[in-house]
Amino acid sequence: MINNKEKALSFLSKRPILPSEIDISEEEYVAYGETIVWFMENPDPVCIPLIVKSHRNDSSPYFEQGLSEVLLKQNAKKTTEAILHAIQSDDPGIKESGTFFAGELPAKDFINPLVNILRDNKSSDELISNTVDALESIGEKYKKSGIDSIIEKEFQKNPNWSHIFQRRSDQEWRSSFIYINWDAKKALEREDYLKVIELLEPYDGKCPEAVQKKLDTARDKLKTNKR
Repeated sequence: MINNKEKALSFLSKRPILPSEIDISEEEYVAYGETIVWFMENPDPVCIPLIVKSHRNDSSPYFEQGLSEVLLKQNAKKTTEAILHAIQSDDPGIKESGTFFAGELPAKDFINPLVNILRDNKSSDELISNTVDALESIGEKYKKSGIDSIIEKEFQKNPNWSHIFQRRSDQEWRSSFIYINWDAKKALEREDYLKVIELLEPYDGKCPEAVQKKLDTARDKLKTNKR
């Protein structure tokens, strides 16, 4: 059980990257929950850089939200500094994580570093898409920041980015499906097989193998129970 600072820090330090919802084990599920609760109730700046560097595009949406809430409980100045450092990192994974948390905890300080990512010819399509997400989040918070015109101007400079809009639509679908899969996983654990089928049947034959297995299992269990 994680019930003190040493255990919470040790857990985060040994897991520098937040795993995907599919990859996370039941033991990690419990430990992440305990770690999040600990740092929300006991704010400590030492956890900030560990969290700010940990996110990846396939990280568990359930716990990415929890870690964002942990950062909201920390010292705002130190959190902003850590996110800025991540955004400007040469490490693609850390930069990706920085853009995510810049969107979760929007601040005007992030605008110029994020725009620099858009202007960097080395930025991947995925990073460009994440950066636009972060800038739009900042624009929602600061209505007079002119974010929309900044994004439009940068995309006009780069006509080859037109396909990124389609990519962003695909990412939104994948993000929604991750939540559906998570709900199906918890329903299966409750033995609520009808709920699993309700959630996953629209994607029958089109979803990843691990997800399809949940749907097939729920169907088999219902058939067995009816006998």
